[in-house]
Amino acid sequence: MNSWKNTYLIIFAALHVIFLSACGTQGERAQKEPQNIHFVGDSFTVYHKADLPEMFSRLAETGGHEVNVSRTTRNATSLAFHSRNKNLISKVEEGELNYVILQETEKIPSIPSDRDDYFFPIVRSLNAMIEQYGAQTILYMTWGYRDGYPEGGHPTYASMQNAIAESNLMIADELDLPVAPVGIAWQTALERNSELELWVEDGGHPTPIGMFLAASVFYAVIFNEDPTQLPYSDEFGIDEETINFLHSIASEVVLQDKDNWNLQ
Repeated sequence: MNSWKNTYLIIFAALHVIFLSACGTQGERAQKEPQNIHFVGDSFTVYHKADLPEMFSRLAETGGHEVNVSRTTRNATSLAFHSRNKNLISKVEEGELNYVILQETEKIPSIPSDRDDYFFPIVRSLNAMIEQYGAQTILYMTWGYRDGYPEGGHPTYASMQNAIAESNLMIADELDLPVAPVGIAWQTALERNSELELWVEDGGHPTPIGMFLAASVFYAVIFNEDPTQLPYSDEFGIDEETINFLHSIASEVVLQDKDNWNLQ
């Protein structure tokens, strides 16, 4: 009798080990499922060598994350224009995206009337479609112009930046959307090092350094991980000291104030 009992216990223990092993394997597979991320924006998303989707994809790979990154971008193009893009609509309707990044052309959120008439309505509309097909919208808060936008009522960079930030947070709070606070990261970085070259000569578009900071912010937002823990790579053409500084800014701005950006 004891012999049968011992045999039964051995078999049960073996099956239990096999079951736990299978569960662990499934869990590992689930964690390694690639994230499908689609960027929508203008030249503040892709500008020559300052390519945000590409930089973000490289950082994700460095951090051990598998991502499939795609884009709908066009220079000086608003979200309202993109919303009529059949390729974008089809991409969302496939139902395979995890995240859709929305970047409005920088002037619109900085002007209250344009914000109310154009930015807010199109974010509501696009977000409804994105949610319908199972993806999460992330708002990409951009930066102000180096010399402000006087014709839009912003004589300084700080004035324009504050208006852009306020607009993004207003609609994010209304719809409970996460925000990638790239503009705040730029502002913080410049407060620490005013000689940092984030803009190209036109005072609007990003240098590779400026765009790398944006990519580091998105890494922290999407993966909820500290980018300062990523190993250094020279593939971005940026020296190690600068990369460490940019990662530290992204980590501080995003991870130390997650509630403000509606992050879990």
